[in-house]
Amino acid sequence: MSQDSLHLPSHLFARVDTLQMHLWADSVLSSLSLEEQIGQLIMPIIYPSSDSLQIGHVEERMARGHWGGILYQKGLLREQVVMNHRLQRQSRIPLLIALDGEWGLYMRLKDAPRYPRNMGLGRQSNGRLLYDYGREIARQCRLVGIHINFAPDVDVNINPKNPVIGTRSFGEDPQRVASLSLSYALGLEDGGILSVAKHFPGHGDTNEDSHKTLPFVSASRERMQEVELFPFAQYIQAGLGGIMTAHLRVPAYEPEPIPSSLSGRICTQLLREEMGFSGLTFTDGLEMKGVFGGKTVDIGVAALRAGNDILLGPSDPDAMLQSIAEAVRRGDLSADLIRQKCLKVLYYKYRLIISQRDERASAAEIKQLIWTREAEQLQSSLWSASLTAAIRDAKTFEEIERKGYKRVALLEVGKSIAPQSSLKALAASGIRLERIAWPSQTSEQAKVMARLSSYPLVLVHLYSSQGIPTQSLSRLMATTPVVVAYFASPYRLSASAPWLAKSKGFIYAYEAVPEAAEAVVSLLDPATPAQTRAQSPTRVEDKDDPTAQMPGALPESAKPRREADQRALSKSFGLSHPERIDSLALEGIQEGAYPGCQIFIWHRGRTVYNKAFGTLTGELGSPAVELSTVYDLASVTKAIATTPAVMLLVGQGKLRLEGRVSSYLPEFAHTPVGAIRLRELLLHQSGLAPGINFYTDLIAPDSYEGALLRYRPFDGGIPLVGRAWGNPNFRFDSTFVARRPSPEYPLQMAEGLYLSAHFRDKMIERLAEAEVRRRKRYRYSDLNFLLLQLIVERVSGEPLDQFVQRSLFSPVGAALYYNPLQRGLSRESIAPAQRDSFLRKQIVRGYVDDETAACLGGVGGNAGLFGNASEVGKMCLLLLRQGKWQSKQVIPRSVVRRFTTTSNTEKTRFLGFDRQRPRGTTPTAESASLQTYGHLGFTGTCIWIDPKQELIFVFLSNRTYPSRGNSKIIDLRLRPMLHELAYELVRSR
Repeated sequence: MSQDSLHLPSHLFARVDTLQMHLWADSVLSSLSLEEQIGQLIMPIIYPSSDSLQIGHVEERMARGHWGGILYQKGLLREQVVMNHRLQRQSRIPLLIALDGEWGLYMRLKDAPRYPRNMGLGRQSNGRLLYDYGREIARQCRLVGIHINFAPDVDVNINPKNPVIGTRSFGEDPQRVASLSLSYALGLEDGGILSVAKHFPGHGDTNEDSHKTLPFVSASRERMQEVELFPFAQYIQAGLGGIMTAHLRVPAYEPEPIPSSLSGRICTQLLREEMGFSGLTFTDGLEMKGVFGGKTVDIGVAALRAGNDILLGPSDPDAMLQSIAEAVRRGDLSADLIRQKCLKVLYYKYRLIISQRDERASAAEIKQLIWTREAEQLQSSLWSASLTAAIRDAKTFEEIERKGYKRVALLEVGKSIAPQSSLKALAASGIRLERIAWPSQTSEQAKVMARLSSYPLVLVHLYSSQGIPTQSLSRLMATTPVVVAYFASPYRLSASAPWLAKSKGFIYAYEAVPEAAEAVVSLLDPATPAQTRAQSPTRVEDKDDPTAQMPGALPESAKPRREADQRALSKSFGLSHPERIDSLALEGIQEGAYPGCQIFIWHRGRTVYNKAFGTLTGELGSPAVELSTVYDLASVTKAIATTPAVMLLVGQGKLRLEGRVSSYLPEFAHTPVGAIRLRELLLHQSGLAPGINFYTDLIAPDSYEGALLRYRPFDGGIPLVGRAWGNPNFRFDSTFVARRPSPEYPLQMAEGLYLSAHFRDKMIERLAEAEVRRRKRYRYSDLNFLLLQLIVERVSGEPLDQFVQRSLFSPVGAALYYNPLQRGLSRESIAPAQRDSFLRKQIVRGYVDDETAACLGGVGGNAGLFGNASEVGKMCLLLLRQGKWQSKQVIPRSVVRRFTTTSNTEKTRFLGFDRQRPRGTTPTAESASLQTYGHLGFTGTCIWIDPKQELIFVFLSNRTYPSRGNSKIIDLRLRPMLHELAYELVRSR
C-alpha cells in the first residue's frame, strides 16, 4: 500500500495536510522494528486507575508489548485522566485511546453524564439533535484524551429475542438506523473523534450473544443487502472512518464455519472491495467466545490476513504479538502487509492526535469541564426526546402541555428511581405531585386505590415488566384519568395490551434510570427549560403503537426493492419528510459542498422547519453552525435590500420604472449608461457587462511583473473565479489604500485595509465609461445594482445601509447588517466566506466577500448584507404579504405586486428578482409555482418565495470556504433539491 495508492475516508481526512501526514508517518515507520510495527496493530483493554503502582505495572506491559493503543474499561473520569496522561508521556509514539461509549462516557466512566440508549432516540426524527449529541461526546472525549469512540451501533434490531443488541440499536428500520447513526457519527468526526460503526456485517438478527458463543445469521445475501448492510453502506458512502467486525457465522457470505471477523470474504471482499470501505477496521473483542467458535488456532494472524487493521482486546497481547511475528518470519504472513497496516494506523494517529490541538483536561478540573451547563441542557433534551408517547386521549395530553394539572399522583410500581429534585421543581411551579408506592400487601392496595381515585390525573411509573398490578390499574382507569410510563424493554409490554385499553396514554421510557423518570415527570412542569421542552416526546397515534413494528416480522422498508428504488433510498433513506431534508443537508457537508448551512421554511402562517448543520469551517475543532450564525448573503442582498429600497421610492413617487439613469444621476448624462431605464436595470436588460474589476485600480501598476490577471494557470498564480488566475505578488497603491483608518481613508475593505473616500469617485468614473451592448436582452450584471444603489442614495439622501435599516429592517425587526463587525457582532458568530490568497491575503470573515461591495466599504447594492436564515425569512415574509408587516403597510401593496409579476421577455426575471422558469433548467424546485420569485447568492445562499403555495424557503451556506472554486453545491443541484424537499414537507402536512 504505497502512499500514492492509499485511499482514506473522505470526510475524516478532508482537510488534513497530506504532505505533512506522509512525512510524519514515514519518519515514524522507518524507525520501527517488526515487533514495534505489530504492536501498533494491537489494542489491549485495561481498567483505569490513579494508583501509581498499578499505572507502573501497565507502563511495563505497554513497553514490553509496544502497544499502539488502549481501550479503557470501567472506572472514573479522574482515574482515566491520571493514567492516560502518564501513559502518553511514557509512549514514544502517541497512543490511540478508545472508548466503548455507545451512550457516552457514562457507559464506562460512571461519574460522566448518562445519555439514553439508542432505541429511545430511534423513534424521533431530529437529525440535528443526534449531530449535536455526537459533537458533545466528541468534546468530552477530547477533554479525557480519547480519540476513538466505538459507536454508533448501526445494527438493525429485527430479532425480538436478540440478547445482546436490543436497546443499543436505533431500531428495526434500516433507513432510520442509517439516518440517525449517520447524524451522530458526523457529529463525532466533526468534533475530531473517530466514529466506528458496528457490528459488521450486522448483529441485529441473532438470538445468541457473541460474548458467549458464535451466533448464526441465516439471512440471504439479498435480505442482508436490504437490511443489515444498508446502514454500513450509507456510513461508507459518507466517508466516515471506522468499522468494527463482528464474530458471527454468516453462511450467505462465508461458507466455511469461521467467524465473520476472521473471514477474508467478509472483511476484504465484501467490506473493502464490494462496499468500498477504505477506513480503519477493528475486530470486536478478541477475548469473546464467539471468535473461538471456528477452527482457527492463531486468531491474530487470521484476523490480520482477513483484512482487519487493529486487533482489539486479546486476552494475552504479548503472546499474540509474538505469534504474529513468528508467522511473518515463517512466511505465513507478509511483512509488507504489516508495514501497510502500521502505516495506515500512523496516518490515523496524525489525523486524530498530531494535527489536532491537545485539549486534555487535568484531573482536578475534568468533572467541572465535562459537566457544563450546555452539556446538562443537551442531556435533558436527549432524555425528553427519548420518550415515545402512544396517545389515546389527545385532550389529556393537551392539558398536560398546557400545564393544566395542578394536583397529580405519581404511582410507582417497583423500586423508585424518580429523583427528588424533579418533584421539588414541580412544587416550585405550583404543581403538587404526590409520590405513592404500590404496596405488596393486598390490604394496603385497596387503600391506595381509594386514595388515587381522588386525583384529577394519575401518572403510573412501571419500572419493570414484572409484578404489574394489571387488574387494579384497569379498574382505576375506568374512573380516573391515568397515563402510564413504562421504563423497561418495549418487547415485554405492548401499549395495546387489553388491560391498558382505558388509559389516556402510554409513554415508553425504555430504561429504569433516574434521568428517564425525570424526563417523564418534567412533562408536567411549566418551568422546564425551553431547550428541553422543544424536544417533546415522539408521538404516535394509538393505532400506530410503537411495538406494532418492533421485531417479529420485517418492516415494509426491509422487504426487497427494485434496483432503482434502492438507488433513491441511498439519497433519502426513505425517511420522514423533515429527515429527508436533514439527510440531504448533511450529504452536502459530506460531499464537501459547504462546511455548514442553515435552512428555514415557512408555510401558511408558521415556521415548519428551522435547522442548522455542520461547522463554520469544516476544519478540526471548528464550532458548530448555530441558528444564530451569521452568513454573508451575497446577491440575496439584491432581493431583500436594494430591490425593496427601490420599491419604497417608487411607492413614494420619487422613482419611476421608466426613468433613465441620467434623470437621477446627472453625471451620467451624455453617456450610454445614462440612457438606461430603471426597469432595464431591475430586469438585467441594460446591456452592461457582468461586472468590472474595480479592485485593479487599488494596485500599483509597477508593483508586479507580467499581467495581473491571466486566463490560464501560471507559476505562482492563484486560481480565481472561472478560468481566471491572479498574480498575488503586488503592492497596493498608497493613493487609495492604507493599513490604518484615518479621515482620508475611512472605508474598511478588510482586516488592515482601508480605502480612500475618493475611490468611490474612481469607481463611478469607470462605471460611466462602461460599454452598453444589446439593451433589452437578458444579461445578468452586478453593475445594474451598483447603479440602483447610487440612485437610491441620491434620491433618499442617505447611504443605502442606513436607508434600508431605517425604512425596512427596523419596521419588521429583522437583524440584518452591512459591516456586521462594525455593528458589534463578534467575529466568532460569523461564518467565514473564503480564504483570499490573492487580493486581501486573509480569511474573509465579517467583511463582504464580493470585491465590488468591498471597494465601497462593505455597502453594495449588489452584495454586502449579512444575517441568519430566520432573519432573512422576515424580509421574505414582508414580500410574501405584499409589503405588509402586522398592521403596517411598509411597502405599497400594488408596488410589490408589480415588481413580483412583471417579467422580462425570456421569462427569467421579475423586477429585481430571479424567478421560476416556465421551461428549461430552473434554479428552483420543480414543484414551485410560476409565481415563485427570489434570488441566488454566490457564497452558497438562496431565497424563494411562492405566493401561490404561501411557502418561503431560505438556504444559507458558505460554500466558498475555503475556496471560491468549490462548485459542488451547483454541480449536485443541492439548493433546488432541498427546495423540492420543502414542498414534499408541506404537502405531507
